[in-house]
Amino acid sequence: MDTTLPNSTPASAELPIRNSGIANLLSRMPENARRSFSAEQIQWLEEAAEETKWRWHPVNLRFSLPAFLGRYYCVVVAGKERRSAERRRQERVSHPMGTLGNMLFLAGLAAVGTVVGSVVFAQLLVWFLADKL
Repeated sequence: MDTTLPNSTPASAELPIRNSGIANLLSRMPENARRSFSAEQIQWLEEAAEETKWRWHPVNLRFSLPAFLGRYYCVVVAGKERRSAERRRQERVSHPMGTLGNMLFLAGLAAVGTVVGSVVFAQLLVWFLADKL
């Protein structure tokens, strides 16, 4: 996508923006701040955004569930680890696993797994015993 953004010098000149995310970000800034970016700065922003672009994942599950007090969404993605050790360390600090919400989610997941496992086990037991009787 090729969008244009007004440049600071001259005011009528325009900068090409190839990244729609950068164009969206800049469009939400006040005009004087938006016009302060040079072509080189825009290019650096686009290159930095390209490095962090969300990539395709072999497992990409996204769903929304009705629940008490509204709807909640869940996203599960998995694939080859591409983040650096430093970035993983930073994310462990900024997104800790040991939060109340995470613990409640895991407890709920364990409870559902236990119920489903028990039902499957009971059905298999009934099926196995039915052949023996």
